[in-house]
Amino acid sequence: MPYTKEELTNIGFYTEYIDKLRREYIAKLVGRASGERPFRENDVLYSFEDIESREGIENADFGNDFYSTLYTALNGTNLDYFIEVDEGYADFRDFVQGESCSVQTDTIKQTNKERESDKLVDRKISELLQVEIADPLPDGLVNGDTITSDNVNDVRKWLIDGNQKRPFPDLQSFYAIGAQWRQVKTLTQDVIDEIPEGEPVD
Repeated sequence: MPYTKEELTNIGFYTEYIDKLRREYIAKLVGRASGERPFRENDVLYSFEDIESREGIENADFGNDFYSTLYTALNGTNLDYFIEVDEGYADFRDFVQGESCSVQTDTIKQTNKERESDKLVDRKISELLQVEIADPLPDGLVNGDTITSDNVNDVRKWLIDGNQKRPFPDLQSFYAIGAQWRQVKTLTQDVIDEIPEGEPVD
C-alpha cells in the first residue's frame, strides 16, 4: 500500500531524496545568481521558483527551512558576499528581486486604437456563430433524409442533417453519400422553406 504524504515525511529514504533535490536546486540558484550576468546567459533569463510557494524566486523567504542549505551553497559566508556595494542591494533577497526578473528597457510604441487596430481586426465579426435549426423537423422527416421540391422546374436536392437542409452542389456529392433517387422525398416549397439551410454537402 502506498505511503500518505504525512507518512512520507517520516520515511528516511524519501526525506533524503527530497533534501538532495533541494540542495541541487539551491546550488543551481546560487550558480545562476553569481554568474557574470546574474540569472542570464546569452541574453536568456533563467527563472527559478520559490520552493515553498511555487511563485517566482523573487518572492522567496530565504530565512525558512527550505533554504537551510543556502549558506552552505554560498560557502558558509554571508548572503551578501557576492553583491557589489555599488549595485545598491540591501541583502540577498533584494539582489534576487532585482536581478531575477526581466526588465523592460525600451519604450513600448503607443498604438492609436482607433486608427491602427481597426485596420487589423474586422470589428464586424461576431465571436459567436449562430446556427439555426428546425426544431422539430416537419412531419415525416428525419436526419439523413434527402428531399427535393415538388416544383418540376426546381432540380435542387438537399440532405437533412443536424435539423438543417444541406444542398447537394452536384450529382457527385449526391451519390457520394450513397443517396438513391427512389428514396428522395418530394415536399412543397413551403415545407422546404421551414427548414434552415446549412453548409453544402461536400
